[in-house]
This record gives sequence, C-alpha cells and structure tokens, in this order.
Amino acid sequence: MPDLYVSWSEYQQKIETLAAKIYQAHWDFDHIVCIARGGLRVGDILCRIYGKPLAILSVSSYGGAEHRVRGSIKFASHLTMTTEQLGSRVLLVDDLVDSGISLQESVNWLKQNYGEVIEDIRTGVLWYKDSSVFIPDYYVDYLPDNPWIHQPFEHYEQMNPAELEHRFSNHSSRGDCDMEKLNYQEIVQKILEGHVKNRSNRQSNRQTEVQLIFDTNRDQLRWC
Repeated sequence: MPDLYVSWSEYQQKIETLAAKIYQAHWDFDHIVCIARGGLRVGDILCRIYGKPLAILSVSSYGGAEHRVRGSIKFASHLTMTTEQLGSRVLLVDDLVDSGISLQESVNWLKQNYGEVIEDIRTGVLWYKDSSVFIPDYYVDYLPDNPWIHQPFEHYEQMNPAELEHRFSNHSSRGDCDMEKLNYQEIVQKILEGHVKNRSNRQSNRQTEVQLIFDTNRDQLRWC
C-alpha cells in the first residue's frame, strides 16, 4: 500500500473524531497521559476539549534514516505533570500504534510506577495498524495494509534554524507588501481568475509576483 499523507486539517479532524468516540463510551477518566513525541498534540487538544489535567511520558523507540528504524524503547525517569499526583482513571494517548510494543510497554510502565493510584488505564490513538500486537481501546482509523504515515509536522525534521533565518531574512529584504485579507471564497475566486501564480519555483524564478502565506493563528490567508 502507498504511504499515507495527512494534512493539518485532516490531522486535527482525526483528533476531534477521537475525542467524540471517547465521549460516546461514557467513561469518566480524570487524567490524560500523552506519549511524547507523537502523542503530544493529541494529548494537548484532548485536555483542552475535556478540561482534564495532562501529563507527559517521554518515550523513544525510533531512529535511523527518516526515523523509521525501530530500536529499543527508552522511557523518561518520571512523568511530567503539574498535579500533585496522577489520577486514578488514566487515558493514555498516542498518535498511532504500529507494532504496538511502545503503547503496551507504556501501559506497563505506568502500572509499575503509579500502580498504587491507578484503578483503570485505557488507550486512544488516531491510527491503529493491523501489524500492532496491542489493540487500543479507542481509535479513529483501522489500517489493514499498514502504510507508513506522513504527518503534517514531519517536514520540520528536515529544517534547521540557519535555514529558517535565511528564509525570513530574504522575505524581510523584499520589504513590506500591502496585504488584503481574503476569505476562502475570495481566494478560490482569485485562483479561478488565474491571478495566483505558483511559488514552488520561486528560488529558480525570481519573477514570481504573488505569494500566499497561511496564517494559522487567524485561520485565514494573506494575499501579497
């Protein structure tokens, strides 16, 4: 099966769908634990939706080329949390289960280190692969063909601060441009009218006249 590519909007929708599925189970958990790094965004959004405290468990198991090589699992010494102690009903979340070993071992780690306070642990992920030996309690998509999943933040692993500094200094050197804030319908209209030029070749073609910058904070596009 081809690799699975996920956009930001799809990624956020998956988390919201997971939140709804957990709600449908009518399980009253009192603490969320997210596995870092993959589960950080999942845990952050769920704790905002449910208003529950969030704890972070740092786990490392992948490395090598493009972080696709599974190695030995390494756990942090302690949970990171702001509450005095962990809750008794814990929702443990990650982005996906691939082999399922990391999630299973994370459950074991919590029971070993916080077993005296934990009464129940349930798990939730966005993607559950058929290759997993561990079945999560809650998941959004079951993937029978076990594709490699490309998440929308992966490109940051190919960046470095020097590259970003160079990019933004070049933007600044062009000076400020007059910006008209457009909604999505206006953007589509502009595209249909043929006013938008592709900026994918901007490094080789200095004649590019138009650029679109996505403002994630305001959920709108700026037209330059």
